[in-house]
Amino acid sequence: MLPEKYTDRMKEILGDEFIAYINELENKRVSALRVNKIKCSNTETFISKLPFECEKIPYCADGYYFSYDKPGISPFHHAGAFYIQEPSAMAPVAALGNILPEGIKILDACASPGGKTSQAVSLSPEKNIVVSNEIIPSRCKTLVGNIERLGFRNSVVLNADTKYLSENFREEFGLVICDAPCSGEGMFRKNPEAVKEWSAENVLLCAARQKEILNNLSHCVCEGGYLLYSTCTFSPEENEMNVSYFLENNPDYELLAPDCSLLNVTDPGISKYCANFDSGLVRRFYPHTGRGEGQFFALFKKKGTLHQSIEFSYRDGSRELNREERSTVSKFLYETVGKVYGNIRAYGDNIIVLPDGLKAPLKKVFACGVKIGEIRSGRVVPHHQFFSAYGKDFLNKVCISQNSRECFMYLRGEGFEYGGAHEGWAAVMVDDIALGGAKIVGGYLKNHYPKGLRIM
Repeated sequence: MLPEKYTDRMKEILGDEFIAYINELENKRVSALRVNKIKCSNTETFISKLPFECEKIPYCADGYYFSYDKPGISPFHHAGAFYIQEPSAMAPVAALGNILPEGIKILDACASPGGKTSQAVSLSPEKNIVVSNEIIPSRCKTLVGNIERLGFRNSVVLNADTKYLSENFREEFGLVICDAPCSGEGMFRKNPEAVKEWSAENVLLCAARQKEILNNLSHCVCEGGYLLYSTCTFSPEENEMNVSYFLENNPDYELLAPDCSLLNVTDPGISKYCANFDSGLVRRFYPHTGRGEGQFFALFKKKGTLHQSIEFSYRDGSRELNREERSTVSKFLYETVGKVYGNIRAYGDNIIVLPDGLKAPLKKVFACGVKIGEIRSGRVVPHHQFFSAYGKDFLNKVCISQNSRECFMYLRGEGFEYGGAHEGWAAVMVDDIALGGAKIVGGYLKNHYPKGLRIM
């Protein structure tokens, strides 16, 4: 049952549409996915391979509605070929349309589990660099797991608060995404716990915290850059009133209209709370008018001209390989993928590859670049991320199909006879999409799929 104070306010906001909103909450929520372009070059061909029907989302490139109870068990999901994301949550990044140039740095400041990060990467997977930040360590683990599964090469994951970001990444980013922690009113159908946790007092606490986050992140945007603000709540205090506050206190920013593809599935902001801006420039996504749950978003632009840059100003926290390490890693790469483009560096216990322009931050780092693996007893033991990110480049491949016996044996962590690959390390490919790694020894596949990812 919804809190009385909440329903009273929603009646005021929605007027005659309130009954339609309440009735929609009784219906089954809409599910959606986005195809990962890094692993699937042809979206339509990939969609035709899925064991369930999909319908294109009109405002999101590579986004599809679907109706299927267990998409997460699909081998394609394990392989990172698609990301399951609530459809209204796709709307904020979709609001950017095609305004961004390629070759910029992007910060997703409140990133876990990684939906908006993965959308940001897809904007230009080969040329942009994406820094994903999450303040809660356990949620950082989830974020890193998704980034590894999706095969991203140009990313860093930080575990910091926005004050730290403000102080250490001054004017670094061409785009900053702020999907702010909120009271979660737009998730009531999806998450019943959000209903129990709701209170008018918590709404005000969230609004105050969002103001602080926005102020901090405003310093991370470079000249001519963009700041994308979103919440999954309906309260004006966390939405329009925060936008008004931000504009009043940051005269070097202006609001931009979202991409026109979103106008038919969203509503304008509530005009009486839009004191210093046009209510049509911010958008509300309601479950009874759009197929999804709830979102609010606003796109700010900082004055000036945005220049392309992927160079970071901080010092590099990684180190060069010593002669022995370089020899060991070079031999491993020559035998597995031939060549890796980027900078091979040592970072902690791992050998990593960083794209040109990206340096490993000195502090607050949870993951950086792609882990090639660790050197043990004079040899490289590869990390799962290396197979996921570079599997398509492997010289030695194990090719299996999504419905094959071998595919599900592999996902269970089992080995099997396989005569179609040479001795040594191999990428396991499910219908030409990198799933993981294995070692071929005497015609037998020794499974290296991580224990934590295996199915029962």
